[in-house]
Amino acid sequence: MNSFKIYVHPAFWVVAVVMVLQHKYVEFLAALLAVLLHETAHAKAAYERGYVLDRITLMPYGAVLKGGENIASSDQIFIAAAGPLSNGILCLTLYALWWRFPALYAYTETLFDMSLMIGLYNLLPLYPLDGGRILLALAKKPLRALKALRIAGIAAAFIMLAAFILSAFYEINYSIGIMAVLIYLGAVGGTEKEEYRHLYERISETKLKNHPMELKTVTVHWGLKLISCFKRIRSDCITEFIVVNDDFVPVRRLTEKELTRLMAANQQRTAIKEALGF
Repeated sequence: MNSFKIYVHPAFWVVAVVMVLQHKYVEFLAALLAVLLHETAHAKAAYERGYVLDRITLMPYGAVLKGGENIASSDQIFIAAAGPLSNGILCLTLYALWWRFPALYAYTETLFDMSLMIGLYNLLPLYPLDGGRILLALAKKPLRALKALRIAGIAAAFIMLAAFILSAFYEINYSIGIMAVLIYLGAVGGTEKEEYRHLYERISETKLKNHPMELKTVTVHWGLKLISCFKRIRSDCITEFIVVNDDFVPVRRLTEKELTRLMAANQQRTAIKEALGF
């Protein structure tokens, strides 16, 4: 399997600092190990299915893998389930070791707890958590499912935010507050990118295959946003985009599928120039 790069999200450092200030060094290291195991399992499962996920961005209680975003729904289930499954296997392994070597319990209890928590947390039916991805892959109507997952994510974020506020009256839990923000951002921003991918798939499925279709060529300046190009895709024609630079010299041709891949790998309002690496 190809090696992958590890990046750290700013929110991860916030949680790390909070845990260190609370003298939870062991908990932090155990969570880090469980997260790395979880995401490595995702990458390995993807590799077995022919995808290359080559970048890990560490997040609090999880991580985001990047590379090979256009994963088929049937493969998405296998890849998404691999992370929580790895955490479950680790817990079962530790439990078996305790039965054989009871003295190990004192040294591995925290790792067991963190691995179990991360595995169960990622199985929540919220996008972009693994549970949400599995439900989306199983859905017969992904756009409708995506909207439901977005509503569930926003609702869960507000519930967690309320729990964070209530914790201030007892023993404040910063982790819940940070998780609430991350789930909200994932529900609002992450689902938009996924929505356009499914929109394109639906357009592809409804192409008029039994009727002649026009091959439409559209010239776009490389400073144009990806989303602006995407809106030009229609079901009754095949669209090809010619990208021009500031001097209006053609620098790249983009098919509908190539544009969709760029949409999946970047923000919707990313300029074509930036998305293509010019």
